[in-house]
Amino acid sequence: MRLLTRSDFDGLGCAALLKEVGVIDNIKFVHPKDVQDGKVEAKS
Repeated sequence: MRLLTRSDFDGLGCAALLKEVGVIDNIKFVHPKDVQDGKVEAKS
């Protein structure tokens, strides 16, 4: 599973915890506006 998150402290902390427990295997730091503008593909 891929995690899309902001590159702030909360996003980094959540990404590290989820990676450690094996919930995610890929992390992508993005700005929310980029997702809204369609610059980043968010699909399941």
